[in-house]
Amino acid sequence: MYVKSHLSVIGFQGFILFAFNRKPCFHHFRKSSNNSDSFFVLVYFLSQLVATVLHQSHLCPLPLTSQPISWPLDHVLRLYPLPHTVVLADRLIQKVFNYTGVTSFSPGSFSHDGAFIAYRPGTKEAEISSI
Repeated sequence: MYVKSHLSVIGFQGFILFAFNRKPCFHHFRKSSNNSDSFFVLVYFLSQLVATVLHQSHLCPLPLTSQPISWPLDHVLRLYPLPHTVVLADRLIQKVFNYTGVTSFSPGSFSHDGAFIAYRPGTKEAEISSI
């Protein structure tokens, strides 16, 4: 989606739960009784997902065994050239990242705590806001 020559890409799939479900550290996230530890593990996984998506320039950076690909439609998931903004919409966490000059964020669930992310394309700023 272009807004005044500013390319933004929005992807949603529940990436964090799906992409890292088989990792040993994710088992700790689900069983952890300490909310602080769970939050930091989740932020770590989201930051790794942002880095992977941007390095591979693809919205679905998973192996074929985890997520089969329809090859005739695979071109729509490619990120070339890299956009200015990538929104990885997931319901778990609200976080803003700036990685290799690309603003990335996950807006989280609005119904959870009434928080949302306000994004300004002109300045490439994103901030967590709430009602």
